[in-house]
Amino acid sequence: MVGIGMGALMNLRFGIRVEHYAVSILFAALGMMISYRLAPFGGHILGFSLSSWSAMVFAGSLIGAAILLLLYSKTKVKDTLPRWGLFEKGVFALLAFLIVVDTVTVIY
Repeated sequence: MVGIGMGALMNLRFGIRVEHYAVSILFAALGMMISYRLAPFGGHILGFSLSSWSAMVFAGSLIGAAILLLLYSKTKVKDTLPRWGLFEKGVFALLAFLIVVDTVTVIY
């Protein structure tokens, strides 16, 4: 999920580019493969195992990034980099916080 967020954040920081969507799609595909590999493990939530939920989330992320890539038009792209407002800084802070918390929970 960090890689998918990184691709979306790169779109916010450096402007919309096809390469950023490719990062999100590749990480979503990798996450789906890993979650299918771990299918029998994990507890059950609403009848699905945790790895099944993660596979569904990664599939949704993959489909969402692909749809956004289809809607992308190079004619609308500006050459200047967008300025970061409060929303973009908040999204970056949230993603950085989630990475730190995930790292701490993996270590301990």
